[in-house]
Amino acid sequence: MKYYQLSHSTVTEEVGMTYPQSQTARESLPVNHPQHLWQQKAGILQNVALPEPVVHPDAKLSDLLSTTATWRLVMSTKLKVILEKYIKEGQCQFLEMNVHYLSEVNQYWILNPLHFNMELIDFSNSEIWLCGAGNTKIKKLEVNNITDFEKKSDTFNMPERVSITSVSFVPDITADFIQLRNAPSMYYVSETLRNELIKQGCTGISFGDCQRIDF
Repeated sequence: MKYYQLSHSTVTEEVGMTYPQSQTARESLPVNHPQHLWQQKAGILQNVALPEPVVHPDAKLSDLLSTTATWRLVMSTKLKVILEKYIKEGQCQFLEMNVHYLSEVNQYWILNPLHFNMELIDFSNSEIWLCGAGNTKIKKLEVNNITDFEKKSDTFNMPERVSITSVSFVPDITADFIQLRNAPSMYYVSETLRNELIKQGCTGISFGDCQRIDF
């Protein structure tokens, strides 16, 4: 099976003349408030104040929206409904978010990762580096499994961090939607899901080649 990196498109016809499409946001609370999204730790989000992205007039609305308001995926209801069919239970949380474009307020959704699928990585065939500020590669590391990866990750302090610069997956994967951390891309989709997103005409998405897994 083939997997693809899922990221934001920069194609003008889909996203407009500026990138990210949203570079400002309306806030109901200051960003340093304990309830603000930026102050939340990993896990289920409850009673959280979400920023409301404002899309630049020269940009277009797309199903996957690029924004400086959050590192999490921001998507239309159309894209959310499709992903929900392929995402495993307990893997993600969706929160409703307002997106402003010209004089309209649009219903969008923010995807909050709950489980990172690090167990699907073939660490012995992935490339892992100790990186410094600006993602500068310092030293290549030998990592054989997830336990070894976690141990090495806890050894260093920011700005140094352990990063997976090239990822390979273990065989016999059945997941259609994969979330990783400390990897070249956070999100990966199967060829099945990629084809469905293309068939449904979802916009604002770029699919980068990852790897083929034969089984």
